[in-house]
Amino acid sequence: MPLPSGIKRRGNTYSARYVLPRSVQRIAGRHDLVQALGTSSLSDAVELAGPILAGWKAWAVAVGKGDMRHEPEVYVRRAEVAHRLIRDGIDQWSPELLVERAREVFAMQQAGEIGANDVEAQVDLDVERYVVQQQDVGAQIDVEGVRRARRAALGQLGVTVADSLENYLQERTGDLTAQSLAETEKRCRVFVNWVGSNVEMATVTRVTAGQFVAKVIQPRPVSRVTKTKEVSACRGWFQWAMLRGEVDANPFDRMQATLKKSKRGTETARRTWTDVELMTVLHGLRDDRREPLLFPLTLLALYTGMRLNEVCNLRREDYDDQAQVLHVREGKSQAAVRIVPIHPVIREAVAELAESSPDGYLLPGLVPGGPDRKRGHSIGKTWGRRIRSLGINDRRLVFHALRATFITAALNGGASKEVVQQLAGHEREGVTMTSYARVLSLQLCRAAVAGVTFGAADHCANETERAGIIHHS
Repeated sequence: MPLPSGIKRRGNTYSARYVLPRSVQRIAGRHDLVQALGTSSLSDAVELAGPILAGWKAWAVAVGKGDMRHEPEVYVRRAEVAHRLIRDGIDQWSPELLVERAREVFAMQQAGEIGANDVEAQVDLDVERYVVQQQDVGAQIDVEGVRRARRAALGQLGVTVADSLENYLQERTGDLTAQSLAETEKRCRVFVNWVGSNVEMATVTRVTAGQFVAKVIQPRPVSRVTKTKEVSACRGWFQWAMLRGEVDANPFDRMQATLKKSKRGTETARRTWTDVELMTVLHGLRDDRREPLLFPLTLLALYTGMRLNEVCNLRREDYDDQAQVLHVREGKSQAAVRIVPIHPVIREAVAELAESSPDGYLLPGLVPGGPDRKRGHSIGKTWGRRIRSLGINDRRLVFHALRATFITAALNGGASKEVVQQLAGHEREGVTMTSYARVLSLQLCRAAVAGVTFGAADHCANETERAGIIHHS
């Protein structure tokens, strides 16, 4: 079966091939043009070759007329743009699409691929299609959107919200963790998608921001805290834009105050563990030979109040055998850097973990994961699945609830709020707790930790210590 015109087979894949007219061969100094298509499917090859062959033919016509200003690739790119419009079709023209296409043709003009007249003709045609479509359905024409498209074609369009956000995120890469950066992008991208990526930053008013909060953020079935974070992300972005001269004022300033707080009673997102629930988990995890680190992970979090990644980052040198303390050397804030006395119930367990560690970590062999490559990423998920298999189905009982359980037990044991804040690494009244470290002595902290008790769970932990906490395969 003969191949379609313009298609050539090389081994198992196809290429596009165009034999130049003889008159053009003499001028161009070549016989044909060939480009690999990277496919072994003939139907795909025919589709891919279409705009390439069309571009080459247009180039040959230009060369035949003595126009040698551009290489064949320029004509191929033009043909690909036209081919994409024909292939995809445009069911719904919009001002956003007009601006996007105007920016594209302006970029082609800047690259010397098309002339100013071509740009003007393209924008005129797009606008005509948009106007006709709007008239057919009886919809109102967005005059300002058409004006933006005209300015985009002339290179006079101001910084768009999409470009501004991209620049903002790129600049924040150095001072935000990967996870925080991803969350910021996700929250700000909601606004970009709602207002339109090609809208100019300078045209975003306080009315625009207010409508976004009222129509998009406020109706969402999430907590007010989550809504506040979403608005705050946009506020931070526009604050940066204001300092860069992209906007004169921040339209999201004080916008968090407009978020309504529901007066309905709702269940808390987390709660503390009961002694019975802790017994269930400790008994279930202590003999788990498939995941032997889950048990010491739980003990360390429960009896120190540390966060997941604070526990997972503990190294052998963070364990002071003489003083019987653990050093948390970094965390989510300056207050997180602290010294935590080791509870008597887990002293032998911590000593064994430090002595038997093959890689210097108290919890060895953890593989970093997630956007920020945290050591606790995978084991935290494994822990959650494992406790559900033990019958703990209350979704409020997550790993972080162990920290709240420790704090509650310390307060119930008679420790002062200030001591507990220091032990947990909480900030106090806007001032990091490290400012109080010299005032709150280690003896006070040690007494507070010793006062933490979980009833029968303490007995379970002690039994495990005598039997050995590490299971070697």
